[in-house]
Amino acid sequence: MGLFNRSNSQEQSSSDAMQTQVEELIASLEKRIFRLEERVQELEDKLENAASVEAETSTDAPAVEVSFDDASSVPVVITNLDPEPPKSRQIYLAAPNPDGTFSAFSSEVQIGKSIYLLTTSDGVHGTFIMIDSSDAVATACISVSQMVKPACKVIGNPSMASRSVITDEEGTAEFQNGSWRVTQKAVVRFM
Repeated sequence: MGLFNRSNSQEQSSSDAMQTQVEELIASLEKRIFRLEERVQELEDKLENAASVEAETSTDAPAVEVSFDDASSVPVVITNLDPEPPKSRQIYLAAPNPDGTFSAFSSEVQIGKSIYLLTTSDGVHGTFIMIDSSDAVATACISVSQMVKPACKVIGNPSMASRSVITDEEGTAEFQNGSWRVTQKAVVRFM
């Protein structure tokens, strides 16, 4: 019988230890939930204060309404402010494909590769120029028929001795299927 009692007491001890661990875990989680609820309340108060300060300081600004979804305490900001004007973005383009598309482009200039600079404010439509740098001009002059003519109308006769390029008219391009497609060729002169 002593053996049986020892097994029961070990099981009871193990069960008590598990119960203690579960209770400690629950207490820890309750503390975290309490801190998160405090933080949410703090953020809701800051948001309400910011909205009221903005409404007080701006006489002709449209009203900002802040409400809270009772189910999750997530602030919902409703405003009828005009959207900010789109910010223009510059994209560096490598040589165009024969069909007048630019499939290689980057947000940073790539020496020996970047020949064109496209500016877009909506990410779909843009205008482009040839980059007037010795590196871009030298790269373009390697093969004007492949690197320039699919995207530009060339005035005069470029040569390997050309040192700069002037864009007389910007070209236009549209982003389609992962590439920038030339919709109107730029007009350029090599000097």
